[in-house]
Amino acid sequence: MRQVLDLEHLGRQTMGDKVVEREVLLLFSGQARRCAEELAEADEAGRRAIAHRLQGAACSIGAFPVAAAGQALEGDPASDAYLATFRAALAEVEDFIRKLCA
Repeated sequence: MRQVLDLEHLGRQTMGDKVVEREVLLLFSGQARRCAEELAEADEAGRRAIAHRLQGAACSIGAFPVAAAGQALEGDPASDAYLATFRAALAEVEDFIRKLCA
């Protein structure tokens, strides 16, 4: 099973503050949800911009599969396969965050 979110990385980024971790995760989850919605209407330039926008945020919280999928989509925004992988990674991390923060 692949690691959806690197919790050790997140802990280092937030200096172990669980309140901050939760806040950051919920902010990222909201951003990911908005990006997933925007992808439904996005053209190739929009796909590239959305993927780029989310990569830094994903790396900062340790959502490395999202960052990798975003990098692939940014490199080839016409690829339906990369789009599907990016969407799946977003859904997977959102589900993980929702369960973690429940």
